[in-house]
Amino acid sequence: SIGAVAFSTVVARLTFPYLDRTDVAMIYLLGIVVTSTRTSRWPALVATLLSVAAFDFFFVPPYFTFAVSDVRFLATFGVMFVVAYVISRLTLQIREQAMASRKREMSTAALYALSRELARERKKERIYDISLRHIGEAFKGRIALLVANEQGEGGLVVTQKLPLTFEVD
Repeated sequence: SIGAVAFSTVVARLTFPYLDRTDVAMIYLLGIVVTSTRTSRWPALVATLLSVAAFDFFFVPPYFTFAVSDVRFLATFGVMFVVAYVISRLTLQIREQAMASRKREMSTAALYALSRELARERKKERIYDISLRHIGEAFKGRIALLVANEQGEGGLVVTQKLPLTFEVD
């Protein structure tokens, strides 16, 4: 977040003679959006606070101080902070929803693969193997099934025959 604010400040300083202060504020907002897409909540909040402070320090007269000669800039700082905070929250929320969507997609694909394999099998032993493999992959561990007999009593224990190997993301 500090790097994004520093980069935004350098770009804003280089373009300041050609841009208005509102355009400079947009450069900082772009830096906040980039920070929000790549980091978590706290770095995005730090980028928001630092962007408002850097905007005040470098682009509001008197320059290179945090003193404000025109009270109207206080409203500008407030609006800039609120807009930057809302943008960062929405960006983080979109990223969290995308991650949740990917997890749901993986779960759905795993359930589909399990049901497809189970629908093709008729032998109990093969159904046990398929179930063990899919459940083991879902929980990333070794699984044992307890199968009840005709009287409803637990009797047969089925375990995986080979150790499982999993890819680590």
